[in-house]
Amino acid sequence: MILYLEYLAQGKRGGEKYHAHLHSFLAHNFDNVVPQKLGKFPQELVHPLKHAKYNLSLVKRHRPDLIVVDISSSFRSLLAIRWTKANKKRVLVVVQEQRLTYRLNNVLARWLVRRCENYLLKHADVVLANSRYSAEIAGRKGHLNHRVVVAPPGLEVEPISLSEAPAGSSRDRKTIELLFVGEYSYRKGLKPLVKAMSRLKGLDIHLNVAGRYSRDDPYFQQIQKIIDRNHLDNRITFLGFTERGDLERFYRECSIFVCPSLSEGYGMALAEAVVHGLPIVATTAGAISEMVTNNVNALLVKPGDSRSLATAIAKLAEDDSLRVAMRKANIKKAATLPTWDDFHKTLEVKLAPVIRDLIPR
Repeated sequence: MILYLEYLAQGKRGGEKYHAHLHSFLAHNFDNVVPQKLGKFPQELVHPLKHAKYNLSLVKRHRPDLIVVDISSSFRSLLAIRWTKANKKRVLVVVQEQRLTYRLNNVLARWLVRRCENYLLKHADVVLANSRYSAEIAGRKGHLNHRVVVAPPGLEVEPISLSEAPAGSSRDRKTIELLFVGEYSYRKGLKPLVKAMSRLKGLDIHLNVAGRYSRDDPYFQQIQKIIDRNHLDNRITFLGFTERGDLERFYRECSIFVCPSLSEGYGMALAEAVVHGLPIVATTAGAISEMVTNNVNALLVKPGDSRSLATAIAKLAEDDSLRVAMRKANIKKAATLPTWDDFHKTLEVKLAPVIRDLIPR
């Protein structure tokens, strides 16, 4: 039996889609995968200790041969893994980046999360990583004897041809429309991007921010203060959660895609921007450099540097020929990006044989 200890298949984020496809692959290729279909995160288990006890009860009840956990589950999976290894069962850890450390301001909390993440990796029998960068994260944790399989996620959009997309159209054909897609979190670097907008007042530039948010969230309130202080209300539009059809329209109509992440395990939104042929300004964080190359299909800057971010945006906004060249480079790059079919084929070739070696038939 394979027991899946994550509830991440209901959302729209890239990591959730990754888990949904992994679960589908395991259910198709192995007998008795529990649960049969991933559901919503149980709201009654929002407290980490309650969730940790619940996961422990699951492994005791099912006594699986293999459990699947995400690196971000951290403390929630600790007791389950301890029981699993004590009973000589196997553990598969999915690494899409150790993202929880970027959401915690408390030094002690960050230390505890890292200890828990390291514990998960130390006791993993196999690690599934979504990029070479994520694989290196797992590999840097000492005394690890597990096998690492790298399987990049796929895309749900078809690459466009050179004749399909305009070279960065906008609402009035004059304003340069920027697009940011992602969660409102410290890790995604939205605050440095808003600070960069305050440095671009001399240019006709407008920022569209797509992603679910709450005005009561402390991070959003920090961003709102920057907007109020610099009178940016008319230059930034918060779109909130954006349905796929509307998001496709923004990809087609905006002039430049901005990825200011401070850490990035893969970057699904970045990949989608590449597929749509958008010129890109991004940071050098995480796996971003695996997808884009500085001065070829993107301008790359240091993470968290709002001044450099503003300079790069201004350079691309003022140079039509550079945007056209990057558009062509990204359309060419898009043909090399994996699909979800490629993801499943990678799992079939690289992951399935490892699992069959680890668990009895």
